[in-house]
Amino acid sequence: MNIKLNDIYRWSYTSAKISSIKAYSCDVYWAVSRICVAKQNAANELYLEDTFWHGGDNKRFELSQINTEIELQYLGNFEELVEFKDDINFYEENQIINLNHSNSSRNNIYIKRGAKRSLEKMKKYAQFLIDEKEREVVYLKDNIERLRGKLSELNENNLDKIYL
Repeated sequence: MNIKLNDIYRWSYTSAKISSIKAYSCDVYWAVSRICVAKQNAANELYLEDTFWHGGDNKRFELSQINTEIELQYLGNFEELVEFKDDINFYEENQIINLNHSNSSRNNIYIKRGAKRSLEKMKKYAQFLIDEKEREVVYLKDNIERLRGKLSELNENNLDKIYL
């Protein structure tokens, strides 16, 4: 595997590693994001670091642990991405890298440099919004009819029995 500085991966333990961890821990993925980034130490050697913590206590993996203790799924490289500020519903999924996780759930979305909005995705999203608004209209009309019924039932004798 050709790992470069700033490569981003989703990682998971191998089955063998999970078996060994479960011997002393109930949650093998406690306090990790399962997203790691290739970084470089002072000796210019690459290692992988999980992104869960913002400080220095992140889980680290040596490249020698790949395929023996961890498995990787390549997501991208920070050099090929830009911070994303648009609506994800306008782009194809393969253009967006979502690095949000339980300990950092906002502002971790990136898009491939040069990615363009997708006509198909935008049409699909517009139809979704139309359908949603049509459901809201049905709900509001039903509510209006229910309130009209309550209004027609309302009189001096049942003020304590009717709820609007």
